[in-house]
Amino acid sequence: MDTKPNALARFDARREDAGLAVHHRDAQRMSGGAAGLSEMYDRLQAVLANRPLACVVHTRFGAEDLAYQHLLAAIGERSG
Repeated sequence: MDTKPNALARFDARREDAGLAVHHRDAQRMSGGAAGLSEMYDRLQAVLANRPLACVVHTRFGAEDLAYQHLLAAIGERSG
Protein backbone atom coordinates (compact mmCIF):
# COMPACT_ATOMS: atom_id res chain seq x y z
CA MET A 1 0.00 0.00 0.00
CA ASP A 2 1.45 3.31 -1.06
CA THR A 3 0.72 6.75 0.32
CA LYS A 4 -2.51 8.38 -0.76
CA PRO A 5 -0.84 11.03 -2.97
CA ASN A 6 1.27 8.35 -4.66
CA ALA A 7 -1.72 6.04 -5.17
CA LEU A 8 -3.69 8.88 -6.78
CA ALA A 9 -0.73 9.83 -8.99
CA ARG A 10 -0.29 6.22 -10.11
CA PHE A 11 -3.99 5.98 -10.90
CA ASP A 12 -3.80 9.15 -12.97
CA ALA A 13 -0.64 8.02 -14.78
CA ARG A 14 -2.35 4.87 -16.03
CA ARG A 15 -4.58 7.03 -18.20
CA GLU A 16 -1.57 7.60 -20.48
CA ASP A 17 -0.59 3.93 -20.72
CA ALA A 18 -1.94 2.52 -23.99
CA GLY A 19 -1.93 -1.02 -22.60
CA LEU A 20 -4.05 0.00 -19.63
CA ALA A 21 -6.29 2.59 -21.29
CA VAL A 22 -9.43 0.44 -21.51
CA HIS A 23 -8.99 -0.95 -18.02
CA HIS A 24 -8.29 2.54 -16.67
CA ARG A 25 -11.45 3.97 -18.24
CA ASP A 26 -13.49 1.16 -16.68
CA ALA A 27 -11.83 1.62 -13.29
CA GLN A 28 -12.32 5.35 -13.45
CA ARG A 29 -15.99 4.94 -14.30
CA MET A 30 -16.58 2.38 -11.53
CA SER A 31 -14.64 4.26 -8.85
CA GLY A 32 -15.75 7.79 -9.57
CA GLY A 33 -12.35 8.93 -10.78
CA ALA A 34 -9.68 10.44 -8.56
CA ALA A 35 -12.27 11.68 -6.04
CA GLY A 36 -13.79 8.22 -5.75
CA LEU A 37 -10.37 6.61 -5.38
CA SER A 38 -9.49 9.14 -2.70
CA GLU A 39 -12.65 8.21 -0.78
CA MET A 40 -11.90 4.48 -1.18
CA TYR A 41 -8.38 5.04 0.16
CA ASP A 42 -9.79 6.85 3.20
CA ARG A 43 -12.31 4.07 3.81
CA LEU A 44 -9.56 1.46 3.59
CA GLN A 45 -7.50 3.42 6.11
CA ALA A 46 -10.52 3.48 8.45
CA VAL A 47 -10.98 -0.29 8.10
CA LEU A 48 -7.29 -0.88 8.80
CA ALA A 49 -7.49 1.29 11.92
CA ASN A 50 -10.13 -1.12 13.25
CA ARG A 51 -8.20 -4.24 12.33
CA PRO A 52 -5.05 -4.26 14.43
CA LEU A 53 -3.99 -7.68 13.14
CA ALA A 54 -4.22 -6.64 9.49
CA CYS A 55 -0.95 -6.83 7.64
CA VAL A 56 -0.25 -3.98 5.24
CA VAL A 57 2.44 -4.44 2.61
CA HIS A 58 3.89 -1.02 1.82
CA THR A 59 4.77 -0.34 -1.80
CA ARG A 60 6.43 2.35 -3.87
CA PHE A 61 6.01 3.11 -7.55
CA GLY A 62 8.54 1.22 -9.64
CA ALA A 63 9.65 -1.00 -6.77
CA GLU A 64 7.79 -4.17 -7.68
CA ASP A 65 10.59 -6.49 -6.57
CA LEU A 66 10.74 -4.80 -3.18
CA ALA A 67 6.96 -5.04 -2.81
CA TYR A 68 7.18 -8.75 -3.59
CA GLN A 69 9.93 -9.21 -0.99
CA HIS A 70 7.78 -7.40 1.58
CA LEU A 71 4.82 -9.62 0.67
CA LEU A 72 6.88 -12.78 1.10
CA ALA A 73 8.17 -11.50 4.44
CA ALA A 74 4.62 -10.74 5.59
CA ILE A 75 3.44 -14.19 4.57
CA GLY A 76 6.39 -15.75 6.35
CA GLU A 77 5.63 -13.83 9.54
CA ARG A 78 1.99 -14.97 9.48
CA SER A 79 2.68 -18.63 8.74
CA GLY A 80 5.66 -19.11 11.04
